[in-house]
Amino acid sequence: MSKNQQYAEQYADFAMEQMRKYGIPASVTLAQGILESSNGQSRLALNENNHFGIKATPRWIAQGGKYGLYTDDKPNEKFCSYDSVGDSYEHHSRFLVENKRYEDVSPWLPMTIRVGRKGLPRQDMPAAAIMQEACKKSSRSTDCRSTTGW
Repeated sequence: MSKNQQYAEQYADFAMEQMRKYGIPASVTLAQGILESSNGQSRLALNENNHFGIKATPRWIAQGGKYGLYTDDKPNEKFCSYDSVGDSYEHHSRFLVENKRYEDVSPWLPMTIRVGRKGLPRQDMPAAAIMQEACKKSSRSTDCRSTTGW
């Protein structure tokens, strides 16, 4: 199994939770986590549970957020430190949804898909709801539930 596959398997539950809450495709979150954290092996990921390279803003620090100092674009930059990887995933989702810098990509948040294939209702639905509905109707629903938690 590749390092990318290992990372995706280890953190899939976090990504799926974020997809259900915010509509951000789990594959997008996992892909960014893989790249930003070097498959969870970067110093930032190992020491600070920061899998997305999110820098600590003055607001983060003023609100009591912890941070670590690392060299990125310049020496001693402040990066958010989290109590858990799950906290890193949650902050990443909120960062994408709430940050004005990402307004141009936000139309896919929450991601919706027009569906109307076998047994699925023909309407716009959040991607997570589509997956859940497909799992319910699938002949492999037991496998689906074990991998998605539905």
